[in-house]
Amino acid sequence: MILHLKSLLVFTIIFLAACSQSNKISIPVERKEHGFINYETVEAEKAIQEMPFHFQLPESIPFQAGVEEGTIFESINDPFHKGITLRYFPKGSNVDLERKGPIIGPQEFLEYRVTNFEFNFGHIKKNEKFDKLVVEGREVYYSYSKEIPSVVVTWTEEGKEYFLSYVKSKSEYSTKELTMKNRIINVYKTLVD
Repeated sequence: MILHLKSLLVFTIIFLAACSQSNKISIPVERKEHGFINYETVEAEKAIQEMPFHFQLPESIPFQAGVEEGTIFESINDPFHKGITLRYFPKGSNVDLERKGPIIGPQEFLEYRVTNFEFNFGHIKKNEKFDKLVVEGREVYYSYSKEIPSVVVTWTEEGKEYFLSYVKSKSEYSTKELTMKNRIINVYKTLVD
């Protein structure tokens, strides 16, 4: 009995050590704030390879992509709660991967965030700026902002939260909500098919 308990204890320690190793991110930390560790922004492919869980990538986006970047973040309190934000910029965009912080200035891009925990969805469902839609038989939340202009679609599926945002540069006000909505819904459909 004692030998069995020792074996079980050794197995548990080895198992937990293996799990914690597979959960480690090798990208350097950029900053810690608001309860999260934010890793440096890197090329999208490198960030995707670092993620401990699998997720669908967009098969099409509303423009020809030039720069693709990714940022990983994780909860300080629970390192198994991780997320990735991927940003796609049009070909010819001048994007500096070395920049610190958010994107500044008029810039068209598609942002796609996936987390393995509830990140914002509870707040979004209560936010009156978001409309509930059913697309491809799934419940999603949609929002349009004329000021930026941007559209957002967010949903949950199989324990993951998804956030998809398409932003146009302010100089392109001619883009109508319906056009932007159709573009982001088409991207969404490639993620859930």
